[in-house]
Amino acid sequence: MGKNVLHSNSMIFIAGPHDAGKTTIASHLRESGFLHIETSSIVKNKHKELAPHRDFREWANEQKHYFDKYIAQAVVRAEQEIKRSSRRYQDIVVTGNRQVGGIDYLIKKVPPLRSNLIIYIEADEVTLFDRHISRPDRDTPGL
Repeated sequence: MGKNVLHSNSMIFIAGPHDAGKTTIASHLRESGFLHIETSSIVKNKHKELAPHRDFREWANEQKHYFDKYIAQAVVRAEQEIKRSSRRYQDIVVTGNRQVGGIDYLIKKVPPLRSNLIIYIEADEVTLFDRHISRPDRDTPGL
């Protein structure tokens, strides 16, 4: 990927199932000057802070849109970093297993208004499973 893939003020959202390739795409965008916000890291950090002794998946499912405000705060911090960077950064790429409601929340809550690109990645179940079990950072209970 070359520089200036998109015009400035183009926040990109990459959504899809776990292990679909969202972070891989985001790493290419980082090389092109985008700041990367990984929503799953925000959720995992909140779990460690608020409910470290509870099962992560169960706890996260109960939270619904609880994390949206924390993700929005991360986007605002990234916005500030972009402003201080003297055009070093183009904009922000947000990755995660986000629902449309969560993406809409961020688009409405994070000024300034900009063009936004939403990419949803799909992959077949066999590919997702193979990727999941091949990653050393993934929990694979029962395997």
